[in-house]
Amino acid sequence: MSSFTARRGKELLAYCTFTLSAENATIAELFGNMNDQVVISLLHNLVALLRTCGVATVSVPVLSGDPRTRLLRKLGFWAREAVLVMAFSHEATIAGSQVMLMQGHRES
Repeated sequence: MSSFTARRGKELLAYCTFTLSAENATIAELFGNMNDQVVISLLHNLVALLRTCGVATVSVPVLSGDPRTRLLRKLGFWAREAVLVMAFSHEATIAGSQVMLMQGHRES
């Protein structure tokens, strides 16, 4: 697992963690204000760096209702196959847009 960060001085503004497997990268965690240019720049720079390392694909597994989906589509990512995700909560209802799971939250 590797990480890529955006900082202003010592202040952490945004980060992502990712894995590399052959020519494929998977972003496991993405943190930051999704409306902020910092996250956009972080992702642009990460993808550019990965391309220079020979990476062919960059994936970001998120739920379809995840608010980050809009930003990812704007940046050129597109939806692929769906994977069943099941969760349990003591709450009566929980909306998909309230759940922000990524690959880094998976229990192995």
